Amino acid sequence: MESNMPLLECIDLSKDWAGTPVLERVTLAIEAGEKVALVGRNGCGKTSLLRILSGQDEDFQGTFRRQKGLRVCLVPQRYEPPPGRTCLQILCEPARKAAEQLSGVEEALAEPGAGEDLLEAYAAARAFFEALGGERAEDAARRLLARAGLEAVSESLASTLSGGEKNILALVAALAEAPDLLLLDEPGNHLDFAGLAWLEDFIRTERKAVLMVSHNRFLLDRCTQRILELEDGRVTAYAGGYSTYRLEKLGRAAAQGREWQADRKRIERLEALVKRFAEIARARPDPAWGKRLRARRTQLEREKKQATDRPDLDRGRMQVSFGSNASKADLALIVRDYGKAFGDRVLFDGAELDLLVGERAALVGANGSGKTSFLRDLVAAEGKWDDGG
Repeated sequence: MESNMPLLECIDLSKDWAGTPVLERVTLAIEAGEKVALVGRNGCGKTSLLRILSGQDEDFQGTFRRQKGLRVCLVPQRYEPPPGRTCLQILCEPARKAAEQLSGVEEALAEPGAGEDLLEAYAAARAFFEALGGERAEDAARRLLARAGLEAVSESLASTLSGGEKNILALVAALAEAPDLLLLDEPGNHLDFAGLAWLEDFIRTERKAVLMVSHNRFLLDRCTQRILELEDGRVTAYAGGYSTYRLEKLGRAAAQGREWQADRKRIERLEALVKRFAEIARARPDPAWGKRLRARRTQLEREKKQATDRPDLDRGRMQVSFGSNASKADLALIVRDYGKAFGDRVLFDGAELDLLVGERAALVGANGSGKTSFLRDLVAAEGKWDDGG
C-alpha cells in the first residue's frame, strides 16, 4: 500500500433510504495508524457510514477510494458467533481459508503454460497467508485469546459465552483477519470494568488504524486523536479527544449564537421598516413609496435566507416519562435462596437481595458471572423461582 496516501477517503458521499437522506456530501479520510471516533445522535447514520466504509454497502453516491489491497474489518454492535464452533476454531478460520486459496494457486501454477498473472496471484496469496500467521496460525490465535483473557474458554463453544465475552471475541476474531483498518461499532457494549480497561489498552496500543463509534466519552478521551461528528447527514472534524471536541463545539455554538442574535436584531429592524413603509404606501398613493416597499421586502427575504441558524445543543436529547402510580410498599424486590447453574458451572447459590422502593442499585461483576441471567430470571419469574423465591 502507498504510505503517502490515506487508507481510505470519501468525497461528497451521499446515501438515502427510500428517498429520505441519511448521508449528505460526507467528506473524510482515514490515515494509517490513527485512532478516530465517529460520534452523533442515535439514528443519524453512523452504522450506515461504517457499512459503506467496510465495503458491505455499495448503494451510495459520490466518490469512495481505498488503497489497493487494503484490508478492512467491521466489528458490529452485536456479534453472534457461528454455531458449533469453538473460539479457537473461529480465530483459525481466516488462516484455513487463506491456506486453501494458496493451495489452489499452487495447483494452477503446476499446470503447463502458467503465466505471470498466476505468479502475482501466488505472491499475493502467500503474503496474505503469512500475514495471518502462516503455519503457526493456531499459535497466533492462542496468543490473541490469551491477550484478551479468553484463554480459559479457547476450546469452548463460542455460542455459550456471555455477551461481554462475545464482544471481546469479535474483536480478536477481527484481529485474526490481519486488517489494516478496524471499524468498531459500539465495542464497549456488555463489557465489565476489566473488559473496558482491556478495550482501552487494546485500542491505544494496537498499531492498526481504528475508526470507532462509541457513546463512552471516557473511552473516546483516552483513545482517540480525532473526532468526526455526523450531524444532519454531514461530517465535521475536530482535533483531539471527546472533551476537546465538546469545548470546541460549545465555542462554535457560542459564536453561532452571537451571529444569530445579530441577524435577528437586523431582521427585526427590517420588519419594522417594512411595516412602516407599508403604512406610508397605503396612506400616500405615490409610486415611489411602492417601489421603496418592494425593495425593502426583497431585502428582508434575502436577510432571512442568509441568517445564521439558532444553535441547538440539546438536539436529540432523550426525554422519558414513566407514568405510574407511586408504590406504597417499602420493599421493591425481595430475593431469597436464589440459585442458577449451567451444568457444572454454578453462577448463584443461595443468593439474597433486598431492594427498597426508590433505591438505585448497580449490579456489577465480571463478564460471564451471571448478571444478565439474573436479570432475565428476575423479569420472567416475577418472584416465583422454582428454587427459592
